[in-house]
Amino acid sequence: MLRHCCKYCHRGFHTRQGLCAHLTTRASCHLAHEVSLAQQAIRRYDPHDPEALFRGDDPPLGWEDEAIDVTFDDIGERDIDMESYPGEAGTPKGTARTGFEELRHTQKGNNHQVYHPFPTLDEWKLAENLMRSGLSHAKIDRLLALPTMVTRANASFHNSRSLLQLIDAIPPVSPEFKCMNIKVRGNVLDADGEPIIEELELFHRDPVECVGELLGNTAFRDVMCYAPEGTYVDEKHSERIYNDMWTADWWWNLQSKLPPGATIAPIILASDKTRLSQFSGDKSAWPVYLTIGNISKCTRRQIGKHAMILLGYIPVSKLHCFATADQHKMQAQRLFHYCLRTMLQPLFAAGAQGVDMTCADNALRQVFPILSAYIADFPEQALVACTLESWCPICSCFPEDRGDPLAVIFSDDAEPLFRDQCDHMADVCKYGADNAKALAKLGIHPVPQPFWHGLPHCDIFHSLTPDILHQLHKGVFKDHLSTWCTSLATNLEIDTRFKVLPIHPSVKCFKKGISTVSQWTGTEYKSMEKVFTALLPGAIPPPAVRATHALLDSIYLSQYPSHSTTTLQRLQDALEHFHNDKQFFIDQQVRQHFHIPKFHMREHYVELIKSRGTVDGFTPVCST
Repeated sequence: MLRHCCKYCHRGFHTRQGLCAHLTTRASCHLAHEVSLAQQAIRRYDPHDPEALFRGDDPPLGWEDEAIDVTFDDIGERDIDMESYPGEAGTPKGTARTGFEELRHTQKGNNHQVYHPFPTLDEWKLAENLMRSGLSHAKIDRLLALPTMVTRANASFHNSRSLLQLIDAIPPVSPEFKCMNIKVRGNVLDADGEPIIEELELFHRDPVECVGELLGNTAFRDVMCYAPEGTYVDEKHSERIYNDMWTADWWWNLQSKLPPGATIAPIILASDKTRLSQFSGDKSAWPVYLTIGNISKCTRRQIGKHAMILLGYIPVSKLHCFATADQHKMQAQRLFHYCLRTMLQPLFAAGAQGVDMTCADNALRQVFPILSAYIADFPEQALVACTLESWCPICSCFPEDRGDPLAVIFSDDAEPLFRDQCDHMADVCKYGADNAKALAKLGIHPVPQPFWHGLPHCDIFHSLTPDILHQLHKGVFKDHLSTWCTSLATNLEIDTRFKVLPIHPSVKCFKKGISTVSQWTGTEYKSMEKVFTALLPGAIPPPAVRATHALLDSIYLSQYPSHSTTTLQRLQDALEHFHNDKQFFIDQQVRQHFHIPKFHMREHYVELIKSRGTVDGFTPVCST
């Protein structure tokens, strides 16, 4: 019998060493266990006696210190109570072949082998190794020209060009890219007195076909869900669990608005403008990726699983055909929304009427692809929501109120919390898309036709997901909290405390302190967070320690791979504890205000987790 069990995923192991190895290698369980260890350290801290953390005979925390031995006898079905959706959801209409099965059926009908169009399996393997090797076309040509390759391999392709032609002859399974020419007419005149027209190219694929490819991929057969579920820790349903998207509220609530038996495909979009050249050339790319919430987040987050596919590239241009910098910015925003609206055009009909798709379990279902979440950093979130960066892209609070808790900002129950798409478009129509100054007073960018306007069942302001790396690790902790604490103490004092930390396998050693670190990454941020609370007592006053304690508490709680009603309340309590002690930083003239966008975004985490699931489902493994 397997006597050791991981308490995070309930997988069993014969030995304790196997369990420890599992906690080290599996990303989701490793993060959950690190969070648990950090919470132990935080619980040791007494805000009324900051030095108590350094006293006592307790052993240091590590993989062997926490009681992680849990037998399967202790984990019964009674621990998790699953509630299925009361109506019909994700109901199959029949059976059908998946795309790969249809391709193989066509090959058999034409008497082709599975390695067609290559004549032999050996040639297929040779071509595969050449393409995976990373060799340039010139090096492939030289390799295939060797006498040994010519006489012994006797391949049907003799250079890189003929090799690529054979590969192009393979029947496509993925949706094909399309190229659309876009002409932007500016207000700058050329030598002939005519307005300059800039031509751009938009490469994109059909999003409905991309959803069909993911739903029909048999590699995801065992990690796919087609209906919402309610997960509770007891039969009384007093403690709910939030994990994957199908365990959250959005899917459950939307299912009742669709025909009986309908299958929701929650579309998750992600985009990030990326600079391709550092020193010269000034080249940038703006890729847009697509995945679906039906796939388990543990699979979806792994790059090697290919569960997130490229939807298209938004053209990047400085738009010099317009005269002023303000016009460049405004037209670039409108170009972004025009391109995305063009990309997502098939979703307008598919999201309203549904499309029959073959799923990975060979079942034919009526699928409604609906935009559910959008992953982006804060400047791009403002661009997507058509709001100014000085305003919140999610709620309607004023910039000067962002430092207060939501309960204080929206104390009047009649005042809306989240932004409303209808009100947004009504304001644009009222003042006009050309009246940028009037719209700026409402925190709105003058975009006459946002890409999300009219998308069925889409609420873009509820769809913007938390960004752990930029909002918490870099924004809250590195850019602000660590700077405040260093100002209250000194660089020398903080560096000295980092230098004398005992060596531990799970803790990064800063031998020269932190003030000399020039290149910061997510790894350094997280390593500092593990020990930061323990280093501060005695270096800064107790109120600042308590505020730091609360902020780090909220950072770790936000990253839980699985939340419950209790842990979400703890996250809300941590935010309130910070608000209770934050005035100390203003009194010490470390800060003048707390109207910080990334601090304010944390106030929405609890509601977003309840709506779309835990935040690790919207963050790549490399960023958490």
